[in-house]
Amino acid sequence: MTKLDTFSAQFSRFGGADLGKSLRGELPSGFPNLNPTPGSCVVYNAATVFNPYPNITSVGLDAGPQIGSSGPNGNQSALRQSIQASGYTYNALNVPNTYLAPGRYTFTGPGGADVGGFSGAMDIVPDLVVTNNPDDFKVINRSGGFTVRWTGGEPSTVLTIVGASVAPNSQGTGVQGSAFVCIENTSAGQFTVPANILSQLPASGVIGAGGINIVTRGTFSVTASGRGSRFATPTGLDILTATNFWSWSFTPQYQ
Repeated sequence: MTKLDTFSAQFSRFGGADLGKSLRGELPSGFPNLNPTPGSCVVYNAATVFNPYPNITSVGLDAGPQIGSSGPNGNQSALRQSIQASGYTYNALNVPNTYLAPGRYTFTGPGGADVGGFSGAMDIVPDLVVTNNPDDFKVINRSGGFTVRWTGGEPSTVLTIVGASVAPNSQGTGVQGSAFVCIENTSAGQFTVPANILSQLPASGVIGAGGINIVTRGTFSVTASGRGSRFATPTGLDILTATNFWSWSFTPQYQ
């Protein structure tokens, strides 16, 4: 497994006919529920997932040449990048994988053409760490429940477990795929994805070519966010927040 630390920022202006629906959480008819209550899961057909708010516009705003981060392991700068299609984004380059550690981080921005200067702080707790043996994720038996365990993370937040699998359809003319989403309180420390959820995913497909069979592996991820922090709002924005998150990704064969 490889640890990757990143630091990025985005300042955006949203608009469009679907903005109100998005803010109210209104979903189109037939759109799957991707946010079940903690301790439960939902399964959905991958083909039913689409952009529920196609009529939202977004443009990245200019908040200055860089955004600074100062934490327990020193300083980093996320530099302004201009993207023709989406406006400005901010990303730090070559962040060492030892940069993020528990403690307080202070963020500062000098201000730019769209966003005024700002500063604020956020506390990060010890890393969320999946403690299963990595070999557990090589093959997942769909007829039995699968338990994922973890330590650390922000105990006041929830954790998201997502898995997906694809396989050739019965006609051999394409692929079929299903996915599941499970939510659990980060403080729980473990969660078992039930067999009745896993069994709704297709077994990982096998592609044969030149006498060699290749397994099309699925996905399995564990993601959780920190508590985050709200900063004093600078000119040009309605709200300014910062957060951190942890994400673990695996590529199992669903058997």
